[in-house]
This record gives sequence, C-alpha cells and structure tokens, in this order.
Amino acid sequence: SAMSIVGRPGGFERLRVSSMVMAGAFGLVPLVHYCCVAPRAEIALYVPSILHMFMCYGIGFAIYRTRFPESIRPGMFDLSGSSHFLWHVAGLAGLRSYEASLWSMLTCQAVTSC
Repeated sequence: SAMSIVGRPGGFERLRVSSMVMAGAFGLVPLVHYCCVAPRAEIALYVPSILHMFMCYGIGFAIYRTRFPESIRPGMFDLSGSSHFLWHVAGLAGLRSYEASLWSMLTCQAVTSC
C-alpha cells in the first residue's frame, strides 16, 4: 500500500531519481534542436556554457545518488560538507553557468539583428 512506501525511508527514491533524469533529458532535447538549426558561430559561443551547466548538474546528481562523502566517512560530514550541501553547490554552479550563457545570448542579440 502507499502508506508502507511513505513510511519507509527512501521509499520514493526510484521516483526521485527518475524525475531528475527525465528533467535532464528534457533539457537536452532543445539543445540538440538548437545545434541542428543554429549557425556554427552561435553554437561555438553558447553551447560550451550550456554543456558546463549540464556537467554541474550531472556532478550534483552523482553526489546525490552516491551520498558522497557521507558514504565514505559516516558521521563525519553531518554538519558541514554533506552531500546535500554539495548537491546545492553543484546546482548553483550550474545555474550560474546558465545565467552567464543567457546574458551572452541577450548581449549578442542586442548587438546583431534577428
């Protein structure tokens, strides 16, 4: 029953992991489309920072999934340096990379005509 899943620690782990993977996959579809239709100069300008964003999110996902560093030294990282904290740092790094990419796109679009 649903109550037995809810009461169990980590009962929704498969759902959480699946939703994170699907969110990443749905982000890749527009990027692939963009790479198919955009000029090479734009791809060279914008795509590296977007790939950096995906790399940061991937690192955050790996930290979340492996529970590093708590899995190596249980009890040592309860207050600082926990996987939850590192997951947020990786997510913020990815968000910052995406923001830089958007500012680059906006600046370029303001200078050139569409």
